[in-house]
Amino acid sequence: MKGHDFHRIQSAHNVFQKDLTMDPVAKKAWGGVIRLGIILATLLFLPAWSPAFWQAWIFFILFMSLTSFVAAFIARHDRELLESRLRAGPGAEKIKTQQVIQLFASGFIFLLVILPGFDFRLHWSSVPTAAVFCGDLLVATGYWLAFLALRENSFASGTIKVRNGQRVVISGPYAAVRHPMYTGAILMFIGTPLALGSWWTFTAAVPLVPVIILRLLEEERLLEGELFGYAGYCTSVRYRLFPWIW
Repeated sequence: MKGHDFHRIQSAHNVFQKDLTMDPVAKKAWGGVIRLGIILATLLFLPAWSPAFWQAWIFFILFMSLTSFVAAFIARHDRELLESRLRAGPGAEKIKTQQVIQLFASGFIFLLVILPGFDFRLHWSSVPTAAVFCGDLLVATGYWLAFLALRENSFASGTIKVRNGQRVVISGPYAAVRHPMYTGAILMFIGTPLALGSWWTFTAAVPLVPVIILRLLEEERLLEGELFGYAGYCTSVRYRLFPWIW
C-alpha cells in the first residue's frame, strides 16, 4: 500500500472515530433535531389525517433539511454557540416579560403548524400552487438569513442576555439591519401559511410579528445599557428589521 493511500485511510478512520465519539453538546443538538422532526411531522400530518397533504411534505423536507444543515455547521464550527442555542424557550429566559413573550410566541407557533392540517382535511382554503411555492421560497429565504446571522454572530444565544466578552457584530447581515435573525423569522412565519396551503393560518402568523417586535425592543434596551458600543451601532445602522422600512 502506498504511503498516501495509508494516510487517506487513516484520516477517514479518524473522522469516523470522531463521529462515534461525538461530544455531549452535539449529541444533544442532534437529539433535538430528531425530536423536532417527529413533533413537526405529527403536528402537520395528524390533523390532516392523510399522507396526501403534499404541501406539508415539501415544507417538512425543506425545513428539516435546512435545520440539519445549520445544526451540522454550527456543531462543527461554533460549539459554544450551539450550546447557547440549546437553552431557549420561556423557561430559559431570566426576564419575566420575556418569559411571557416567549410563551405567546410558542402558542402561536404551535397554531402555525397545526392549523394547516385541519385546513387541508376540512377544505377551508384554496391556495394556488404558485403561491405555495412562493411560501416555500419565503421560508427558505428566511431560514437562510437566520443562518447567515448565526454564522456571523457567535453571541446569538437562545435567550436575551449579554455574555462575558461579547462585542457588537457589524458585519454580514448586521451591516444592513440590527436584527437579521428576527427578519428571517418573520419571513418564515409569513411564508408558512402559503407553503402549507392555508389562508386561515395567517391568523397565527400575523400576531407573531408584534410578538417579535416586543422581544427585540426589550433586547435593544438591554444591549444599549450593558453592551459597550451598541448605542453607536444603532446610530450607524438605522433599521431594525427591513432596510428603508423600520
